[in-house]
Amino acid sequence: MTIKLNHQCKGSEYPIPYREGGEVHTDLLSYLICRKENRSRLGGNLRPASDRTILNKANHIVFLLNLFEESDLDYREAEFKDVETIIESLYHEYDWEGDSLKVYVSTWRAFYDFLTLEAVDHNMIFPERGTVMFEKDKDNDFQSHTKRTHKAAIETETAVPDEYCEHKDDYRNDVISMRQFWKLYEYLYKNEDPVYAVMAATMLQTFLRIGGVMQFPKGVNKRNPMWRTLDEMKDKKQVWQSLSYRKKGGAIGTCIVHKETLQMIHDEYLSEHYNKYNDLFITNYCETLHAYKKGITPSDSFTWLNKHGTPVSIRLLQQAFERASAALGFSVHTHTMRHTGATQLLYRWGKENGIEVTEAIATDIHSWLKLQLGHADMETTYRYIRTVYRLKAQDAISELLPATLTISEEQSKAKNPEYASALGAMERGIKRHEEYMRGIEYKACSY
Repeated sequence: MTIKLNHQCKGSEYPIPYREGGEVHTDLLSYLICRKENRSRLGGNLRPASDRTILNKANHIVFLLNLFEESDLDYREAEFKDVETIIESLYHEYDWEGDSLKVYVSTWRAFYDFLTLEAVDHNMIFPERGTVMFEKDKDNDFQSHTKRTHKAAIETETAVPDEYCEHKDDYRNDVISMRQFWKLYEYLYKNEDPVYAVMAATMLQTFLRIGGVMQFPKGVNKRNPMWRTLDEMKDKKQVWQSLSYRKKGGAIGTCIVHKETLQMIHDEYLSEHYNKYNDLFITNYCETLHAYKKGITPSDSFTWLNKHGTPVSIRLLQQAFERASAALGFSVHTHTMRHTGATQLLYRWGKENGIEVTEAIATDIHSWLKLQLGHADMETTYRYIRTVYRLKAQDAISELLPATLTISEEQSKAKNPEYASALGAMERGIKRHEEYMRGIEYKACSY
């Protein structure tokens, strides 16, 4: 039951939040009216809000409430730990800046403060705000000569970690070695669920964010009407194909998916587990209240199902990575797969072509890196260039290569043949990707 806004805020009108079917979200509407017409009730020295400000606040809150809806969580039952998860996901998975997060979180806090004033029962308790002292501008303070101090206090948003607001100019802290990746893969495959391991490897090879990999098709769909199965690609001797997916914010993005990635998904997940998982989906999951509320029926098809027959959600995959981090002793998020894969590819591209990866050739790198990563911001390309340059200077870049396997990893592979084929598939997939980046033309993929 997604919440929508029925129109833009114009004149004295308000954006009316409603659910499909026409039910108005009265709590949110009441907050917007109070913020516009009776802001003194909300406490503090709030400035008058323009129509644009009210619309922005409405969008910020609708964004949060819809995220709760996706998790089947009522906004009145949600707790701050649920907000923390959202903040962490937006920062790590979607590269939101800390300052942007603070703007959103401050609005969410104000909405829940309003619910408290209105005696609406809820479980949300934000941490106390912080206080920062700053020097006033004496030239603009006409009473400065009568005051003993020229310092003032402002409240700060503490719900967003301070480190999220620090400027990050590379991704070194978001990259893991291949040794660590295979430890992650083995843990996910053996201790969590093979589907999570395969999804991790898919993100590493395609650089898809978590939202993108959730849209990975098993066959033809509306967004990918020309999608070909592994067998069809082999028949056509096709090396790769384009995947279209909806990015954060609704824009359509594309990325390259190689035949070897589909081979890995087939060998490690579809052929071994999918039929059993799909049977559980039909007989168990579709009979649950959760499926009923979401309108899911046995006729629906999902690419990613776990061992209980439940369609994999963003949160389920994130939780598997969180448990892996705790068990393995190093921090790894789903976004780590994207940054590791992209850094690895950029380094290998430079090495194979005898090119020093520096900011001097950023424009050339940006032209092809943005294709697979789906970003348009040049600063993102600069961050990857700096990551490669600095890791290379630290003599740490060799750790990123798939071929750099230690004896212990070889022994682990021998003891765990269930993921040995995935290792070969990933290496072949990266090799294919390197060939493409060295000059394969788009016409190589003919439909």
